[in-house]
Amino acid sequence: AATSRFEADGMSSRQRGVGEHARVRRVVLCLVATCYLAAFVSLFADYRGLFGAGGILPAKSLLNRAADATVRITGGRSTLLDRLRTFPTLLWLHEVFGVTVDTLAESILLLGSVLS
Repeated sequence: AATSRFEADGMSSRQRGVGEHARVRRVVLCLVATCYLAAFVSLFADYRGLFGAGGILPAKSLLNRAADATVRITGGRSTLLDRLRTFPTLLWLHEVFGVTVDTLAESILLLGSVLS
């Protein structure tokens, strides 16, 4: 009977594939990280024109509308947790950190670029 290369090397079925595709896995992860980097850098470059204070759809006005919707949905409450449930975004934390929405958004984009 023909034996596989793994059986000839004394490798069990559990050891098959471990490390076999490490190079391919590394290349795929680098490509995914590159896609994330491109997305974060691209949005950082376009953020002010799209979502900045003078942009097409300012993030602050979007958050204000979401806060108004939260008040309507919850019957008058608008806590941070309520707003996060209505419109889940890290931008709600601008009040916690004491910065503007644009500053927090650009910081998140820079952090995403560095981490990718």
